[in-house]
Amino acid sequence: NKVLKSLKITLPSESVVLMLQEEETSYPNPKPALVLQSALQGSTNLQALAMRRFRIAVDTLVDALRNGVCRADCSLQEIDLQMSHFTSEDECSTTEDEDDDCSKEVFPKLDSSPPITPAPTTVPNKSVETLSLLLSLQPLPEVVKVVEMFQNLVHLDISGGNFTDLVALDGLLLTEKSPLERLIMYFCNIEAQPMETFARKLPLMKRLKVLVVGSNPFLTSPSCVTALKDSLWRNHSLEIVCLGGKLPNSIASRPDDGEWRDTQFLYDAPPLTNQEMLPLHLNRAGRGPLQVQLSHHLPLNLLPLILERAARLEYCAYCDISANRTMEDRKRKDVVFWLLRNLILIA
Repeated sequence: NKVLKSLKITLPSESVVLMLQEEETSYPNPKPALVLQSALQGSTNLQALAMRRFRIAVDTLVDALRNGVCRADCSLQEIDLQMSHFTSEDECSTTEDEDDDCSKEVFPKLDSSPPITPAPTTVPNKSVETLSLLLSLQPLPEVVKVVEMFQNLVHLDISGGNFTDLVALDGLLLTEKSPLERLIMYFCNIEAQPMETFARKLPLMKRLKVLVVGSNPFLTSPSCVTALKDSLWRNHSLEIVCLGGKLPNSIASRPDDGEWRDTQFLYDAPPLTNQEMLPLHLNRAGRGPLQVQLSHHLPLNLLPLILERAARLEYCAYCDISANRTMEDRKRKDVVFWLLRNLILIA
């Protein structure tokens, strides 16, 4: 197929599969890995692929993706995979004395088909820039197995995992050549200790602009949240940090993310205050390039551009400001003042 640009696959629930098999004995039980690989290999100009309601062993998923996207002529730019962690045994009783409609909502069992034979030769994928990988309750090293085959990721959503340690992200965030700008980790069971370790590494992250870590257990630790907020002053790239609340559609990987993420919070934190957001707004204005130039000669033609960009910044509508302020009062004059006092005059 040379015409198809976007494809969304939603696998049927197990009850639907059983019903179809009763009506037509030749109806096969869907094999998600083969469905995924066929979709990737059969559409030469495919740019966006989404797949829902499936369960695959991570190694089998890696092989299916490697066969489909790790080739020089791959045209995919966006991949959205949402694995289900439900089974009929988990959610429904199978005893005869309990008759309910739970089976109507269950998802397929784990695909136990033989592993896919990997392609003899593969190359790292360089076309995919947006990857949403919701592998329910998987540890981070398993998730990274999938992520590491994509070299040019800009947007990465790995929500829904079970991350007891964040060290596996170092290769994505601490390398100079990493293009990753947006990292979303909702509902990942991140505790205080691994998040504090992650926060200490924020100054070393040179490209990351958006960090979303809402609905994680570390948000119940005031000391951990404070350590994370303090680390923002030592990072010169982050512009948006979400610790809770609704995920803006402008940074969501799917248009409906802002809606469903707003209704499932287990842990939450108040939005950042304007004072806490000051380092983020300074980064957006251009604090990073200015501080890099301080040890060398600072080009004078750079200053008007930085000041003009800083003058356009506004207080966030959900922060500690009144709703009836004028547009002029919403401007963040303190960003311009901070730049003049701490950077430009020194230079």
